[in-house]
Amino acid sequence: MDKKRLWIQKPAMRLKTICLWGYLLALCLSLEVRGDVLVGKVVKVADGDTFTLLEGQTQRKVRLQGIDAPELGQPFGQKARKALSSMIFGKTVHVKTEEMDRYQRVLGQVYLKGAWINLQLVEQGLAWHYLSYSKDKDLARAEEVARSKERGLWVDDGAVSPWLWRQGKRIPMASSSHLGHAEDNKPDSLSFYRTTHGKRFHLAGCRYLRNEAIELTMLAARESGLMACRVCQPNSSQ
Repeated sequence: MDKKRLWIQKPAMRLKTICLWGYLLALCLSLEVRGDVLVGKVVKVADGDTFTLLEGQTQRKVRLQGIDAPELGQPFGQKARKALSSMIFGKTVHVKTEEMDRYQRVLGQVYLKGAWINLQLVEQGLAWHYLSYSKDKDLARAEEVARSKERGLWVDDGAVSPWLWRQGKRIPMASSSHLGHAEDNKPDSLSFYRTTHGKRFHLAGCRYLRNEAIELTMLAARESGLMACRVCQPNSSQ
C-alpha cells in the first residue's frame, strides 16, 4: 500500500472510531438507569404522568410507564396533574426503571412508601392503561373498575384517549349529553370505529383503538361481520 492511499484512509478510520466511541457513550448513559431503581426527590410535576426527579445532583425527567394521563388541554388534564403533584411533589420516591424513551425520559414504575403511583392514577380515573405499551393485568383491571364506577374522567362517556387527542382526533363518544335531533341519533347514523385488522368495532376513545381509528357506521360494521367491543360497548349507544 503506497503512502498516498494510507493517508486517504486514516481520516475515515478516525471518523469511524469517533462514531463508535460516541455510540458507546450514549449506550452507557442509557444503561445507567435501565433495570435500576432511582431514588430521589420530586422537584417538578409537568403533567399527569411526567415529573422531574432530583437524584443527588442530577435531574431526570421521569414518565410513568404503562399509563397515559389526559393532556393538560383535555378535560381532567389539570386535575390529573394536580393529583400527581399532591401525591409526590416534594417527596422522595423510588422509580423502578424499565427503559428510556426517544425524548430521553426515564420510563418506570413509581413508588411512594410502597404505594404504586401508576396504579393509583388509573384507579382514580385520572389516567388510561396505555395498552399499546403495557400488558399489565393490574392496570387493565384498574381501568375497567374505574370505568364501571365512573370515577374521574369516566364520568364523561365522551372521554377521548390522550393518544387520539394528540393526533387531533377529538370526536367524543356518543352519549346523551352529545346527542342532537332524534333522527340523527339512530344507530346507523352514529360514528363508530375499527382498526385496520381488528374484528370488533368501538366507540371513539376506546383504548383498543390504540393509534388508529377508521370511522364507519353501525350498518357498515354489521355488514363487515364485526363484533361489538366488550370494553366500550358500542351497542349500548343504540
